Amino acid sequence: MTCYWDSLYSQLDLEDYKITGSDKPNNIEGLIKLLKSKNKEVDNVTWQNEYLSSNEKKEHYTAIDVYDIKGIRDGHLTSVCDSFLLLVCEIFCISIGHIFLNTPIKYKNVKMSRKCLSFRSDKGHFRV
Repeated sequence: MTCYWDSLYSQLDLEDYKITGSDKPNNIEGLIKLLKSKNKEVDNVTWQNEYLSSNEKKEHYTAIDVYDIKGIRDGHLTSVCDSFLLLVCEIFCISIGHIFLNTPIKYKNVKMSRKCLSFRSDKGHFRV
């Protein structure tokens, strides 16, 4: 079950990858490897209009650093403040609106937001 990764992959286009200086990966495994290689503390993204604390930034960095790509078929436990959504906003210079169990969650790149992606999720599925 890779609905989280499939949804992210489907919404990122060639222009997004150019921002990172990378080619578009051929598949979701390539996307995850790219994100892990570009991992950094998220300095330009707010979550629910709030900046993350230094400790929160370190925790999100670590979560991505230790993420095991081998487990992607078992699903992604999407967090209310999701480490990968934060990083996607940071490195692709975008913002994300995520309706999480009917609650709107806003990830905003405050430095430069070229576009906004929209996702929805419930207890078992993540989708565009």
